[in-house]
Amino acid sequence: MGNNLNSELLAKHRGKPDVDLSNSNIHVLPPAIGNLRACKDLILVKNDLTKLPKELAKLTSLELLDISENRIGEWDASLCAISSLRTLIARNNRFFMKQLPSNFPNLCRLTKLDMSGNQLDFIDASILKTVSLTHLCLASNRLKEIPLAIQGLTQLIHLDLNTNIIRNVPKELANMKQLNKLNLQQNEIQGVPSEIATMTNLTSLNLGDNKLLELPDDLGRMKWIFEWDVRGNPLLKKLPFMGDMIKMEHLFIQNIGLVAFPLDICKCTSLRTLDVRQTAVMSVPNEIGALNQCRRMDLFGCGLDKLPPGFGQLVVLDTLDLRNNKLMTHSFPAEFAKLRTLKTLYISHNHLVHLPPPVMELSELKFLDAGDNALADCDAAIGQMVSLTKLYLGRNKLLTMPPTVARLIKLEVLDLRDNEIGTLPAEMGNLRALKKLMLSHNIIKRVPYELCQLQGTLTEILLDHNPILAPPEDVAAKDAATILSWVKSHEKEVRALPPEKPK
Repeated sequence: MGNNLNSELLAKHRGKPDVDLSNSNIHVLPPAIGNLRACKDLILVKNDLTKLPKELAKLTSLELLDISENRIGEWDASLCAISSLRTLIARNNRFFMKQLPSNFPNLCRLTKLDMSGNQLDFIDASILKTVSLTHLCLASNRLKEIPLAIQGLTQLIHLDLNTNIIRNVPKELANMKQLNKLNLQQNEIQGVPSEIATMTNLTSLNLGDNKLLELPDDLGRMKWIFEWDVRGNPLLKKLPFMGDMIKMEHLFIQNIGLVAFPLDICKCTSLRTLDVRQTAVMSVPNEIGALNQCRRMDLFGCGLDKLPPGFGQLVVLDTLDLRNNKLMTHSFPAEFAKLRTLKTLYISHNHLVHLPPPVMELSELKFLDAGDNALADCDAAIGQMVSLTKLYLGRNKLLTMPPTVARLIKLEVLDLRDNEIGTLPAEMGNLRALKKLMLSHNIIKRVPYELCQLQGTLTEILLDHNPILAPPEDVAAKDAATILSWVKSHEKEVRALPPEKPK
C-alpha cells in the first residue's frame, strides 16, 4: 500500500468486521479510518506509525486493536472513548515517552492489555486503575518493582512481568486471590514471600531465570498448583517438600543447584512434564516409576551413569531426553523395553559402544538420536524398530549397517555422518520412504547401485569428505536425482569398485 492509505483503499474494508492492515508500510492513518464503523478487529502490526488518529474513536464496535511493532509513543485521551474495546495489544512501541491519559480507565470493557517491549520503567497509574483488566502483560520492559497499587486490579487472573529487572516480590501481591497465572521469569528476584502460598487460585507460577537463593517451605503446600517453574536458578540448592502437590502436571527445575534428585517429586503422580535438564542430580531413584502419567521427561546433562528398573513403569512416556550423560550400553535395564508408547528418544553424547538391546525393542519409536557416542557396530536387532522415521547415528565408529536396516520401511532420514563406513548393504535400496541420506565424512568410494530404486523418493544425499569415485566428485556434490541418474547409467562401473576398508 506504500506510505499512503487513501480513502479509496479503506473503502474496500468498509462493512467488514475484520480489517488487517499489517505489514503495509503505513506511516499515517488517514481520518477516513473512522468510516470503518463495522470493524471489530483492527490489526495494524508492523507498520511505521508514530501516532493514532482521533478518528479511531468513531469505531464504536471495535473490540480488538493490535498496534504492535510500530513507533507509537502516545495514547490520545480521545481514544479512551472506544468503550467497546476489550483487547489492546501494543507490543514493541515507544510508550515510555509519555504517560497514559488519566481517562484511560474509561475503557471500561478492556480485559486484555499487552504493553510488553515498550521500555517502561514503571507501571502507569492509569493501568493500575483499569479495574476491568483480567490479563495484563508488561513483559520485556525495565520495571524495577511491583507497585502495591496493583492489588486494585481485583479481576486480574493473568499477570506477566517476565524479562524486567524486578528484585522484590511484595507480600501484598498475595492479596490478589483471583490470580491464576503469575509469570516473573527472568528478573533479579532472590526470594519470594511465604504469603504467595495463600493464593488458592494460583495454578501457574513461573520464577525461572532469576537469582533465587531459597524458597519458603510453604510453597510446597500449594496442592492446587498445575505448573511450577524455577529453572535457571543455579544458586537454588534446595526445593520445598513437593509431595503434597498432587495436581501438578508440569515441573521445570532444570539448571538449578540441586545435587540429588528430590525423592518427594515421585509423589507428584499427576506430572505430565518433568524437566531436570543440566541439574547435577547424578542418579534417578527407582521410585520415578510412580510418575506413570508423565509424557515428557528431560534428563539432559544430569550426570547419570545408569537408569533404574522403575523406568519401565513410565507407561505413557512419549519423549525422553538422556543426552550428555555417562550412560553405557549396560546402563539401560531390561525394563526399559516396556516403554511401548515412547516415540522420541535422545541418547547422544553418552558412552555407548553398542545400541542397548532394550532400546532396539522399542517397536513404536519414531525418532532415535544416538549420535556422538562410540558405537562400533549397529546390531541386526535394529530391524525391530519398524516405526522409525528418523535415525541419527552420526559421529560414531560404525563400519557399515546391517542388512536388517531394510526392515525400517518408514525411515525418512538416516544420518551416518562422521563414521568409518566404507560400504553400505544393498538392502538399503528397500528403504522406499527414505528422503534424506547423510554420509559425509566416511570412507565411501561408491554409491550402492541398489539406491537407484529410491529415485523419486530420495531427495538428498550428502557425500562430501569421502574418497568417492562413483559417481565422480563433481556429480557427488549435486542433488540426489543427479547422483542416482549417474549411478543407474554406470551400473557396471559402480559394481566393479571394491568397498574401501577401514584403516
